[in-house]
Amino acid sequence: MYISYGNQQSPYKAFAEKLGDQIRAALPEVKHVENPDTDGGADNLYRLEDPGPQFHDPKATRCSIAMTKLNVAVDATYGVYQFNPRPTLAEGPATPRTQNQIPGLQTVGPAFDDLLQIVVRDRNITRLEQLCGRPLSIGLPLSGSRQLTAVFYRAVCGQEMEGGQEKVYEMTLDHGFDLLDAGAVDAVIWVNATPTETIRKKIETHRSHLLDVNVPSYVIDRDGESMTVLDRMNRDWKNFYGPRAGGEYRDQQVVLSHEIPAEDYGTAHDIMTIGVPNGLVVRDSTDATLVAAVARILLSRENRDALTTSLWSADRTHRHQLADVGKYVYDVASSLFCYVPLHPAAADVYRQFGLPPQSCGTT
Repeated sequence: MYISYGNQQSPYKAFAEKLGDQIRAALPEVKHVENPDTDGGADNLYRLEDPGPQFHDPKATRCSIAMTKLNVAVDATYGVYQFNPRPTLAEGPATPRTQNQIPGLQTVGPAFDDLLQIVVRDRNITRLEQLCGRPLSIGLPLSGSRQLTAVFYRAVCGQEMEGGQEKVYEMTLDHGFDLLDAGAVDAVIWVNATPTETIRKKIETHRSHLLDVNVPSYVIDRDGESMTVLDRMNRDWKNFYGPRAGGEYRDQQVVLSHEIPAEDYGTAHDIMTIGVPNGLVVRDSTDATLVAAVARILLSRENRDALTTSLWSADRTHRHQLADVGKYVYDVASSLFCYVPLHPAAADVYRQFGLPPQSCGTT
């Protein structure tokens, strides 16, 4: 089977490897788990159609799982942004492809929340507006980081990232930090789980630091309106999906307020930022036995502890925890589970554990 998690620098690499071990323990018929190297969350969803030509596996679509931001899975379902049919070239490990809508996506469950992280070298950069019109490294073209950063930039700067005179570099973290070191970009921005030891060392090695700004409550005054970044980003979602989803639309915040604990990067205090839920997504044709096994893994305290340790092995007492399945299905991300519904096999498992998914009627 295949678990697509992103590229080698993703914190979810260790998570995907541990999840593969747990799946093989639960399903002895699974002999081998591949982890294709991809551009990120959007590319991971494309891999549900084809994990990669190098595998030549006709059964792949029945045995594939994608890790992605759940809002990106909604984009794929509606065929917008990175899934709006048009040619695109990816500069990372993904094969250049034509973008397309992906029908039949279903959710297995939540993993963790991906958090916005901004790294700069210039100590004079202390405000979000200073990022506007500046050269930035924002993640690979088919990454979820690139998509959420675009929404963040629109909320802060009032324009699209492609407009104006700014230079946008769609690259890996390695290349982004090299550009930061060379003075070619003013910030490296990505949205993912925090942190890995590799990324923490990159920040130290490149003599940079995490921008210490309270992003959710940061107020932007524009066009006669005074609104926080968090409210602007959620209004962007509502304005975009309200008309498209019609009767399926649910008026709930998708971009959430989160904190990056001080111990993650050795900051003086916790840093408030924004984030979106990351989860496991499959196709409606994915093997039901596999989906049920993964749902049970997400509910098992022993397995959850092992997955948590895989993400944050450097700090066993870490405050980060995997997302609570019941809370997310009922509350935090419930609307996202309506746009991209739970796979029936996963829903059955949750019911067995006293967690019946809520109705997705119009609210």
